[in-house]
Amino acid sequence: MPVSRRHQAIFVHIPKNAGESVERTLGIYGGNPAETAWGIIGNNVVLQHYTALELRDNFCTAEVWDRYFKFAIVRNPWSKAVSEYNWYLKYGPSVSFSEWAQSLPHRLKINRTIHIFEVGHNVEQYKYICDAEGALLVDHLLRFEDLRNAFAELSTARHWHVKLEHAPTTSSPNQISFKDYYDVETAKLIGAIYARDVQLFGYSYEETFAGTTLSETPVAIDAFFDPDLYLKYNKDVKAAGVDPRQHYLDHGIKEGRRIR
Repeated sequence: MPVSRRHQAIFVHIPKNAGESVERTLGIYGGNPAETAWGIIGNNVVLQHYTALELRDNFCTAEVWDRYFKFAIVRNPWSKAVSEYNWYLKYGPSVSFSEWAQSLPHRLKINRTIHIFEVGHNVEQYKYICDAEGALLVDHLLRFEDLRNAFAELSTARHWHVKLEHAPTTSSPNQISFKDYYDVETAKLIGAIYARDVQLFGYSYEETFAGTTLSETPVAIDAFFDPDLYLKYNKDVKAAGVDPRQHYLDHGIKEGRRIR
C-alpha cells in the first residue's frame, strides 16, 4: 500500500513510471507492514495501483489524507506506451507495436465497462491523480524524464534523507529509444488516445519527435533483432544450435532476452 508512516507521504503509483523504485526507496514496496498504513495487503492485491481518489475515499482517514504529503510521477505518454507494450509482450501474444496500439481503444473501452484495469496498465495517467471533475488530488508531480534529480530535490525539501533506489526487476537489457518503435500513424494514434495526458502534463508531439524521422510503415516486431548479437548475448541459444531469429520470436520476446 502506497502510504509511508515514516515519511508522512502518500505515493500514487502510476504503472510503468518508476513507481517500484520510489516504493523501495520509501520502504513501502511489497506491503512492508512496518511502514505502510494497512500492513501486508499492499502489493499482494491484484489492483495494486490505487488511484488517488480510491485512496482518499476508501482507505485514508480525512486526517491522514489532509496531513500527509501526496505525490506521483508522470511520464511522456509516447514513452510510457512503449514501456507498456514491452510489459504486455511478456504476458500476451507477440504482436508488433502498431498492432498493440491499434487494440488500445477497444481494450480501454472494455476496461472502463467492466471496471478491470489490467492491473492498472494502459489507463490514462490523469485518472490516477485527478477526481471526476479533473481537479488534481496530489500535492506534487515528478517527471519520469528527470526523476533522479527531481526526487533528490524532493527528498531534500521533505527531509526524507533517502536516495532513489534502482528497481532491478523493471529494467530492460535492450537500450532502444522509444521513438524507434513509432511510425507516423502510430505516433498520432497514441497522441490521440492519451491526448488529455499530453495536454495536462505539458508534453507535445512536436517536442517529443523533434529531429526524428518516423517510419511511414509500421515497425516490425523483430525490427531491432540482430542474429549475431542475439547469439553473443544468449550463449544457451548458440549452444543449442537453433535458428536465433525463430528462437527470439518463439521465446526471446516473452523472456525479455537481450538483443543488442
